Amino acid sequence: MLKTMAAVLGLGYDDFKQRDKERAQQRLRIILASVLVLFIVFMGLAVTLYLGRRTAMDIGSEAKVEAARHKNALITVQRQLNESETALSEANEEKERLRRELKNSQPPDASTAPR
Repeated sequence: MLKTMAAVLGLGYDDFKQRDKERAQQRLRIILASVLVLFIVFMGLAVTLYLGRRTAMDIGSEAKVEAARHKNALITVQRQLNESETALSEANEEKERLRRELKNSQPPDASTAPR
């Protein structure tokens, strides 16, 4: 077939064959370059996804640490609140005890005392 086409175009068979070979090589170079570009693009995407995942995992770890710290702070505040409520209750009980004690220890009123 190549011989027939070369004769129709008025070219030598070797020239025609060489041009065909060069076109095939050029197509191969274009295909290889395209594959290389696609490979580079996919590698870039893979690296981007990997770094994004790693960043998300780091943020998640930091969030867990922060949540634990806040939980510990909340537990401390609740403990302090309970201690304050206990101390307030004890102080009120002591106040009432002292009030009763003061009332019982007062001398009788002069107006009610016998003359």
